[in-house]
Amino acid sequence: MKPWQARIGLLAVAIIWAFGYIATAETLKYMSVTQMQVIRFTITALALCIVFHKRLKKITKQTVFFGLALGIVFFASMTIHSEALETTTVSKNAFLVVMNVVFVPIIMYVVFKTKIRSYFAFGVATMIIGFFILVFNVDIFDLANSLASLKSQANIVLGDYLTIIASFIFAMQIVMIGYFVTKDDPINLTIIQMATAAFLSIGYCLVTKQPIPLINLDTASWLPGLWAFLYLGIFGCFAFAGQIVIQKHIPASNVALIFSTESMFASMFSVLLGLEPLTTGLIVGAIVITTGIVWAETGFKFGENEY
Repeated sequence: MKPWQARIGLLAVAIIWAFGYIATAETLKYMSVTQMQVIRFTITALALCIVFHKRLKKITKQTVFFGLALGIVFFASMTIHSEALETTTVSKNAFLVVMNVVFVPIIMYVVFKTKIRSYFAFGVATMIIGFFILVFNVDIFDLANSLASLKSQANIVLGDYLTIIASFIFAMQIVMIGYFVTKDDPINLTIIQMATAAFLSIGYCLVTKQPIPLINLDTASWLPGLWAFLYLGIFGCFAFAGQIVIQKHIPASNVALIFSTESMFASMFSVLLGLEPLTTGLIVGAIVITTGIVWAETGFKFGENEY
């Protein structure tokens, strides 16, 4: 797989997850985040087992070890990110989680001594500005009101710290995947990761005394949102597998960069479906984010293949 193909593939995964925001919002009408994760991860793990059943024979102790590590880290980032919403705003949560694009190259430098290119750093900084404009809906034509609105959200609360922690853990996951896929089968790693996340979600339900879906939660109550569960589970099957397979062909820092576009695409889907209005902040933010990605990926030196 060529680098440009890997980038297009990751962008497709980001778009799948972007619509996943809409599906997630639908599922949360019927149950808690953890209960939703039980169904989502279980469906994904089962779908992967069915589609790639022939690969299961190749699972080794190393695969299980790597997969368990990925599953634990993945579950931790998802749960902490969701719990953070209890004490912070959706806007700040969405913005702060994007900070993984900063954490990944730092982790790569500390662990593997991977050089951080100057144009990559400038591109990431531009992206962060773009996400700030998009998430907080900053109107550049009415800065006075925008700044006044931001001032009211400026206080840092527990949820903000939790979101930053979740973002760092997610960055660790991206780096771990980038390393593990060079040592083991990507599909089997994904299967173990999803199964681990599903079992941990069930355990979390038991600890927090939440009804476990399909066992002691009224199934009929969430049937209206079945399409959303199926989307998250089945499309998640291909998205998770795609991410891990593709990461063999692209640096982890670039993976974080492309995945950060999820919230931008999610906003676009929300506008297209009439769930929120088209704003100046969305338009300007999307333009700035796109500029930052191009800058970080190419340094505006087109035609050069660095990988």
